[in-house]
Amino acid sequence: MKAHVIGVKHLKGIGKESGKEFEFANVTVLKSISPAGVVQPASTGFETEDISLSLDAVSKFAGVKFPAVVELEIALGGHGVEVTGFKQAS
Repeated sequence: MKAHVIGVKHLKGIGKESGKEFEFANVTVLKSISPAGVVQPASTGFETEDISLSLDAVSKFAGVKFPAVVELEIALGGHGVEVTGFKQAS
């Protein structure tokens, strides 16, 4: 999936209310605004979308200068669609 990636977020800590440890990561991409069911869109341009990022793939983005156009590698993970890596887009 070709995407304009604008950042990667990796969070790890202990929940304030639950006291349980958590760890997750997301990759943030730009996508075209395309309202569903609207014949004539009132909005144009881009909006952001966070996609789950495999914890094993976080380090693969370490040297990337954002924003970057890349080919995301996608797989089904435990919580749905998950980015597992990327290649430079051609």
